[in-house]
Amino acid sequence: MKHFQLLLKRHHLLRDLLFGVAATVLACGFTAACRTNTHPDNKQAVFDALTSHDLASVMVDQDQGKGIIKLTGVVGSPDRKDSAQQVAQQAAPGYTIDNQIRVEDIGLTSTAQPSGDSSQTTGKGQDTGAPTGAEKTKPQKAHKH
Repeated sequence: MKHFQLLLKRHHLLRDLLFGVAATVLACGFTAACRTNTHPDNKQAVFDALTSHDLASVMVDQDQGKGIIKLTGVVGSPDRKDSAQQVAQQAAPGYTIDNQIRVEDIGLTSTAQPSGDSSQTTGKGQDTGAPTGAEKTKPQKAHKH
């Protein structure tokens, strides 16, 4: 009888061990299935699209699991920031675009005035003689008499 009880205990231990291993394997498989990336890898496509729209100063980060594309960097105007968002959205449909681009005047906008600007002429179109900025002025030598 003692021998039978010992075999029965071993059988229960073996059954419990196999049940535990099976449960662990199923739990790991379920977790792995839940963690699969539901969004495609669009990081390079977004970067290429931004570059083709003269927005290469924008950096792209991607979280496929959460479906987020994050844009960072600096552009010279709010229009460029908005343009980057639109380009990224077109290149990565289904993603949320987290636009963290900063807008700074980084000296890329032109401050030059057109040559026909009236600020350099009198009301009758006569030249005032003031340099336009495009002309280089040479230092004048003092004349000795």
